[in-house]
Amino acid sequence: MGFILGVILCCCVLNSLLVIIQICLALFVIAFSVKLLRSGAMSHQGIRRITCDATAHWQLIDLNNQSQAATLLDSSVMLGPFTFLHFKLPTKQVNLFLVPGCLSSGASRKLRMLLNVYRSDLLSTGR
Repeated sequence: MGFILGVILCCCVLNSLLVIIQICLALFVIAFSVKLLRSGAMSHQGIRRITCDATAHWQLIDLNNQSQAATLLDSSVMLGPFTFLHFKLPTKQVNLFLVPGCLSSGASRKLRMLLNVYRSDLLSTGR
């Protein structure tokens, strides 16, 4: 993210806009970036793997191979190639953003089918 932020800041400054507008744009980009980083939206939050068993129960497996039961929230969605998964854990909510490269094409098709066809089963609060 650092490289992208640097490029965006260069674009804010290296243009023909008034200097005050350049400064305002740069400050806005920095504030927005800090907000994103603090919210955890740009991190994997220690999650290494996500599994869903035949009974529609989700498990989030962290970097230490510790498994936690999770409930998929209704706000989870696939928009084009991007996937937004929102899970409720006993202690917190975990929001994950999956980009196209992190899933194989087969896994992406399966997840899309799960979210579209079996949505009501997956959103069960059982457990």
